[in-house]
Amino acid sequence: LDIDLPGRPRRAYAVHVDAATGEPLTWVDRVAHDAYAAYSLPLQSPDDGPRTLEVDPADPTASPFGWHDRNGLAGADTNFTEGGNIIATEDRDADDAGGFRPNGGANRVFDFPVDLLAAPAASE
Repeated sequence: LDIDLPGRPRRAYAVHVDAATGEPLTWVDRVAHDAYAAYSLPLQSPDDGPRTLEVDPADPTASPFGWHDRNGLAGADTNFTEGGNIIATEDRDADDAGGFRPNGGANRVFDFPVDLLAAPAASE
């Protein structure tokens, strides 16, 4: 069932409804909203140009549920830099225990200020 809601933001929901009562049992927003400040190709470093905000960059074939999926079902499972096959974290003391991980919030927007002249910890 497709329902258009004119004037509303783009949405695609997966809804499971109880056949006997008509009550929604689960409701999952299937539209990715992830955004990352990045040095996109062909840039290789900050020396090559400015960061851009990349919105929903996950390849739908390689990552059909986005980059923040851990359970193979539609919808992000985390607001941190983890999912699929990675947990991205700093490991400044090299103890393999991980450390700071940015939180992109409910919409997973990873667009934080960075000062390339300061010590790395200043940008956490």
